[in-house]
Amino acid sequence: MTVSFYTNPIARHGDFADPFALRFNGRYYLYCTNEDARCWSSSDLVDWRLEGPTVAPGTFGGLVPFAPEVTRWGRWFYMYTSPSGTGHMVLRSATPTGPFEPVSGNLGHAIDGHVFTDDDGRHYFYWAGEDGIWASAMKSPTQLGPPVATGAYMDGWTEGPFVVKHDGFYHMTYTGNHYLSPGYRISAAVSEQPLRGYRPSPRNPLLVSADGPTVGLGHSSTVLGPDLVSRWLLYHNLNPDRSRDLNIDRLVIAGDAMSVMGPSHGADGPAGPDFATDWAADELARWRVDGGELMVTAAGDAAVLCGESVTAVWEVALVGPFTSEHTFKALDARLYGVVGVGGETSWAVRFDVASNAVAVLSGGVVLASAPLPPDYAHDAHHCCRLVCDGGLRLFVDDRAQLTVPGVGLPSRLGYEVLGGALQVGYTAVTERTEDALDQARCPTFTVEKFPKKRPIWPILREFLDSERGTPPVLWTGKGWRNWASASCCGYGKRLLGPCWSDATIEAELRVVCGEGHGDLLLRASQLADGGEGDDPRLGSNFLLGYSVQLHSDRVVVARHAYDERVLADAPLVARAWHRVRVEVRGARLSVVVDGRQVCDLVDEWPHLVGNAGLRAVDAAATLRALRVVPVPAALCLDSEVGS
Repeated sequence: MTVSFYTNPIARHGDFADPFALRFNGRYYLYCTNEDARCWSSSDLVDWRLEGPTVAPGTFGGLVPFAPEVTRWGRWFYMYTSPSGTGHMVLRSATPTGPFEPVSGNLGHAIDGHVFTDDDGRHYFYWAGEDGIWASAMKSPTQLGPPVATGAYMDGWTEGPFVVKHDGFYHMTYTGNHYLSPGYRISAAVSEQPLRGYRPSPRNPLLVSADGPTVGLGHSSTVLGPDLVSRWLLYHNLNPDRSRDLNIDRLVIAGDAMSVMGPSHGADGPAGPDFATDWAADELARWRVDGGELMVTAAGDAAVLCGESVTAVWEVALVGPFTSEHTFKALDARLYGVVGVGGETSWAVRFDVASNAVAVLSGGVVLASAPLPPDYAHDAHHCCRLVCDGGLRLFVDDRAQLTVPGVGLPSRLGYEVLGGALQVGYTAVTERTEDALDQARCPTFTVEKFPKKRPIWPILREFLDSERGTPPVLWTGKGWRNWASASCCGYGKRLLGPCWSDATIEAELRVVCGEGHGDLLLRASQLADGGEGDDPRLGSNFLLGYSVQLHSDRVVVARHAYDERVLADAPLVARAWHRVRVEVRGARLSVVVDGRQVCDLVDEWPHLVGNAGLRAVDAAATLRALRVVPVPAALCLDSEVGS
C-alpha cells in the first residue's frame, strides 16, 4: 500500500472553484466552476490530468456553469449545473468525460445543485436557497418534487450542500457566507432522514482558515479514497486574485458526527489498495479460471469472463478482514457476481437479471436477498463493494444493499458467470475496514459516536506538547506580561499578544455603549469580517474562542464558533473601569468581574488555543493593563476538566 505526501493546495492555477469528484471504475473525475465544465482525472486524488472540456462551445450561451456535479443514473452520467446562477440545467453523457448534452430546460432553484442517492435507490436534489439548504425528492433525472427546507443554515447565505450516508445517518456539509470572505468556511449537519431535520454539529465550523497561508475554505465534496476505506474532503481556497485552488484533507465519520484532519498544509496522502488489477499488464497470470475463459479486451482496461458455468478466482491471498471493490457489467449473462472461496467459508454475491435482485448464497442456500432499484441497468458498469469482518456488508454503487451476519472470511475472491459473459473492470482489495482505520487514526472516536463528555482536548494537549514542547503556548515568558491599552469603536475586533492555551488573564475595560457591549476575547482565533471581507458589523461573531462581554447592566460569557452561544449571564454594576480576571484550564473557564464570580464552568466542546483580544459591538471599548501568564500543561491536565 503506497502512501505519498501531499501539500495543500494540491492543484493551482486551474480555476478549481467548487470542486466535485466522481469515483468511477477505479479512477476519479473532477469538475469545477469554469466556462467549459472541463474535467480532470486522477488515480490517487493528488496528481490530476486534464481531460478537457465536457461540453460543446456555446452550450450555456456565454454563461459560466456554476458548481457542476455528475451522478450515475441507470446507464447514463448526468451533470447538474447552474449557468451563472440562473437556475439549474441537466446534461447527459455516456461517459464521465463527456460530451454532455442538455436534456432539460431551466429547473430553477438558484445554485449549487447536488444529487444524493439513498440505499433504497431513491434520488434527492439539494440546492442553496434563502434561509439555508433546500431539497426535493426526484421523480426522474429532470423532475423534482416539492421543495423542503432541510434545516441546514449558517445564519446568512448558505451554499455548497453535499450529503453522505453512514450507519443510518445523513451527513451534510455546507458552506457560507460569502465566497470572497477569508472567513468562508465549511460546516456539517446530521439527520436521520434525507430531506429535513438537519441539526448543526457542535464541532462547527468543520473547516475554517481566515488568517493562514490559505484562506476562504469552502464548497466541498466527499469521496471514497483509493484504499477503499478512507474518506476525503475536497475543497477550494481563495487567492488574492479571486482565483481558487484545490485542497484535500482526510474526513472521518463516526456515528452521528464527522471531523476533518485539517485544514492541513501537508500530510500523508491517500493510500492505495493492497492489491489491484492491471489488465494492461500480465494480469491474467494471477487468475485461475474453471469452466470457461477470461480474456483481456482490446483496449486493455478490462477483461471478459464467459461460459455456461464459469468461475475465475484471483490468486491473491487474504488473511483477515478486508474491503474489496469490483466493477463489472453484464454483457449477456443471466446470473453473475462475486465469489469468496476457501478459508473459513465459501459464498457468492449473485446478481439475477431476470428478477432484478441480488442475493448472498453459501452452499447453495440463500442467506439474504434484496431487490435492485427499478432503473438498475445490468448492461452498464456498476461498482460492488464488500466489507468482510465477521459478517458481510454489500454496497452497490455506494448504496448499502445487504448486511449478512456470521459470514466467514474467504481466502480468495473472484467472479462467476452462469450462462453468458461478464465484463470485469477495476478490482481491488484492502485488508482492513473503514471503521478499523478510523479508530486507529483517531483514538478519541468510537464506532457508535464521538464522545460527548470530556472530548478531545487532552489528546490535543498531548499533541501540542509533543509538537511544540511544554507548555503548549507560543509565548513562554515568565511572570506577568503587560500590554499597552487598545481600543475598538463601533463594530470591530482585534487580537493582542501571543497565542496560548492555559493561562490566567487580567485586564481593565471601559465600555461606552447603548444597546451594545465591549468584550475581552479569550483563546480567540480566525477573526474575519462579513460579506466580501470588509463588513465588521456582519462579521461581528466571525471568530473562534470566547468573549467576556460588558453590557450596560450585565456581563455575558459566550462561546464563538462563527456564531454566539451564551454560557453565563450575571448582573453588572456600572462603573468607569471594570476589572476582569479569567482562568482557563483545559475545558474549564472561570470568570471574575469586579471581584464577583460570574461563572466557573466546563465547556463540552472547548476551544483550546488562541489569543487574548478586544471586541466592540455597537460600542466604544478600551482595554488597559492586560496581563497574561501561561500555565504549564503539567499543572492542568485531567483534574481540571470535570465530568
